[in-house]
Amino acid sequence: MNRVTIQDGDEVIVQVPTQGEATVTLVARMIQEEILPYIDIVDDMPVNPNPVAPSAWWRRTPEQITGITIHHTMSHDPKATARYCTDVKSRPSIQYHFWVAQDGLVYLCAPLSWGMWHDHCGHYNPHVSVGMAGRLHERKPPDVQLQAAARITAWLMNEYDIPLSKVKGHNDYYATLCPGWDAMNWRSDFYKALDETLVE
Repeated sequence: MNRVTIQDGDEVIVQVPTQGEATVTLVARMIQEEILPYIDIVDDMPVNPNPVAPSAWWRRTPEQITGITIHHTMSHDPKATARYCTDVKSRPSIQYHFWVAQDGLVYLCAPLSWGMWHDHCGHYNPHVSVGMAGRLHERKPPDVQLQAAARITAWLMNEYDIPLSKVKGHNDYYATLCPGWDAMNWRSDFYKALDETLVE
């Protein structure tokens, strides 16, 4: 048996003899599936079927996504946070699109088409919400978490053509400790990690 190595985009032609003189030609084309930099847990996240305010998140198109807002979550459990948002605050869902755990894993918690309330920029919010797990106004994020937040941010910038000037913290829009980077002096660490990721 002859073995060949094929790469993404290569065509493989296989001729299969049939009864008689005819042959059947099969053409297979290898296409590499995109490897996403996150784990999709949207279907496992609690949602509120009857939210009070706002009644539903704004539904936006990819072209309407124009910025990224960094938060800290004050928690290490995305599902518990989602239940707090839906049951206590009567929101439609969790208020973070992405959850960056302290071990460096990144989870997609809500569809990016949901323009959710999260940084005091209104109901028709054009920003992606990136939540870094923990109380990061009391303790700096571990390096692996910081690097993971930089990677998902760089990926979003590339996917949605978002300039660096539109990557901000929650406290750049509102008087809050969130995401904690000014209280614990790690803002420059985040942007340095992001800059290094963008250069790669």
